[in-house]
Amino acid sequence: SSDLPMFVPALFLTGLWANVYSSKELDEISTLERSRRPLSDFWSGVLLGAILGVWTGINYGESLKSAWNTMERVAGWVMPSGQKRPPDGTDGHPPSVQYQAGTPVVQPHVVYTQQ
Repeated sequence: SSDLPMFVPALFLTGLWANVYSSKELDEISTLERSRRPLSDFWSGVLLGAILGVWTGINYGESLKSAWNTMERVAGWVMPSGQKRPPDGTDGHPPSVQYQAGTPVVQPHVVYTQQ
């Protein structure tokens, strides 16, 4: 029982030394892994996102389109925009404005249709 007070600090210091040693070893391993990485984390994420986006679009494109249209329809019921279609005589584009001698001159928007 007289050796116990000497044993506790020695055990504590041994535990601290093992922790410092293992953390140094882990730091060396992580620096080796960092140097072997071909791309940074950001560009790896961009590349992975592009690949997954193309794959998802190819495999699930039609179902994603129908889900998007359904969500737009529901959003239209929940939050109506007020004006469903443009007024007669326009196709939804604002008229073009030209300035002559400091005063604005509103020109009508011309729409050419194929016959």
